[in-house]
Amino acid sequence: MAPVKFDDLTKTAKDVLSDDYTDAAKNVATFKSKMKTNFEGVNSLTGAAGKDGATLTTAVDLNLGDKIATPAKLTWKFPAPLGIAGLSFDKLEMDKSGKVKLESILDLEKMQNIAGLKIDCKTDLNANLAGTTLGGHYTGVANSSVKFNINVEKLVKVELQAPKAYDLEVTYGVGSGATVGVKHTPDGPLDVGVQYVNGPAFFAAMVSENFAAQSFHGFYKASDNLKLAANYNLGGKKTDGQFSAGLAYNVCEGTHFKAKVSGKAGADLVLGTVLKQHLAKGVTMTAGANVPLNSADKAMTWGLAFNIE
Repeated sequence: MAPVKFDDLTKTAKDVLSDDYTDAAKNVATFKSKMKTNFEGVNSLTGAAGKDGATLTTAVDLNLGDKIATPAKLTWKFPAPLGIAGLSFDKLEMDKSGKVKLESILDLEKMQNIAGLKIDCKTDLNANLAGTTLGGHYTGVANSSVKFNINVEKLVKVELQAPKAYDLEVTYGVGSGATVGVKHTPDGPLDVGVQYVNGPAFFAAMVSENFAAQSFHGFYKASDNLKLAANYNLGGKKTDGQFSAGLAYNVCEGTHFKAKVSGKAGADLVLGTVLKQHLAKGVTMTAGANVPLNSADKAMTWGLAFNIE
């Protein structure tokens, strides 16, 4: 089995401290629906047998203030849009301004029998290639993962030393629950990460910004219903001293609660809470709030989200 990608080395802890908190600072209610369709690209038109149909996700923000606006985002996913094995549109997205983004994947193991190799392309579908990246992910060597991304616009302009022009990463599972990884970008010549898993415990450490910044992530599964996590940043231009510590608790079947304290020592601290309720099969409601703990000048913010699948 291939190890996790470099950016996912800290995912176990981040899931507890980040998932479902994203809308709590916006003072908005969001509605998202995900529907399966029978459309399967060319297969739908020719009648040929295909995979599961495409999915359509609709996201709407309801800004409840002096006026009500409903900016929407539509996202399609086509497993086989052209009836070609190995080619999929993982995301075709249109936002309220009419901007369109496309993410496509070529699975060369299915197309050309090249084991473990996938090529992906992300683009904003504009003439100047802005926002277009080309990437690859190779897992054909046991216990290893190699991934790269190149900004096509900057490649054409020969600006490979520009920020975000490219990135290259390698992760390797060394055994006994340990995974190590390195990443190279023009901004960070060498980022290093390590992950260690032992039963219910998880630990990860990352070093970046030419070894000037370090981050530490911990996770512990206390029981089937209770998970604890924390992270701390040491050094770095923007993140020095920032931390988060929180928990995720399954109150009962269908009801999940999260809470965390985050901020920076000597600065503003925030208590974040999330309550997620499964109202019916495929229907969930998530309510969140951010409460300032040591700043009288800042007000509480909230978020509410409904999801239907």
